[in-house]
Amino acid sequence: MKKYRFVLLLLVALLCQSCLRTSVRTRYFVLSQQAVAVQELPAPVNLRRLSMPRYLKRWELLLLDVDGELHINDSALWGETLNEGLRRSLRHSLGSDMWPQPEEAQNAWQLDLDLRSFAGYLSGEFRVQADCRLERGTAEKRFNLEFSLPFKSDRPDSLVKAHEAALRQIAALVAAELRLFCPGE
Repeated sequence: MKKYRFVLLLLVALLCQSCLRTSVRTRYFVLSQQAVAVQELPAPVNLRRLSMPRYLKRWELLLLDVDGELHINDSALWGETLNEGLRRSLRHSLGSDMWPQPEEAQNAWQLDLDLRSFAGYLSGEFRVQADCRLERGTAEKRFNLEFSLPFKSDRPDSLVKAHEAALRQIAALVAAELRLFCPGE
């Protein structure tokens, strides 16, 4: 009987320890619309299409290693899908988050943005690769974006700030390309 009492006492102690252990607090993040400045554009731009790799269409924040393996952070989640956050922030930055007047809508450039890479790496580098197309009537301008930004890969809030910095740079580069393409407007 004493042998069972010791095992029972040990089992109760293990159960109490597991109940007292605290789990990691889940944090939720959204991309700040104010982090991406409104661009001075020669003509209105509407974000028509935004596509991204399927692995980014998830709620968890993630990092990639050099071999392309995903490292998913279960305790850091997006408060909205990344696709929705990117759309909202880019539309704000390009000034297309308000309904345009009919005459402005006809004059607006349509932006298609195909993100081939938009992710942080364990090495502390946030990489962006994108194919862009601006179109208005029969005029069309295609260009590529490729850049990287440093960040602290051990902190989820630093990864979110890297997303916002990348969005700022995308918006600035799209505005610069539009200014080059239509300087007289």
